[in-house]
Amino acid sequence: MATKNIELLHMSGQKYKITDIPIVNHDVFVVNYYLQLLIDEVEKRAIPKDTYSFSSFVIKKSGLKEYNKIKSQRITKILHQLVPSS
Repeated sequence: MATKNIELLHMSGQKYKITDIPIVNHDVFVVNYYLQLLIDEVEKRAIPKDTYSFSSFVIKKSGLKEYNKIKSQRITKILHQLVPSS
């Protein structure tokens, strides 16, 4: 699965990075939801860590089953694009 990293600026002025964000073909609400939860959690910290893993956050928050659903949504969308319409 292809992933992306982003760098953000904490309200304290310190930069931090979020890694392992799945790349999706369309706007997926679930990815946006968990990304916002992670950013909110980081912003609540007085001093953030340098790096956070999106996949680890989702697994910790909702379990491996939920993370696998996110990954399979991406695969399903790609498979639908490969199948010719009848």
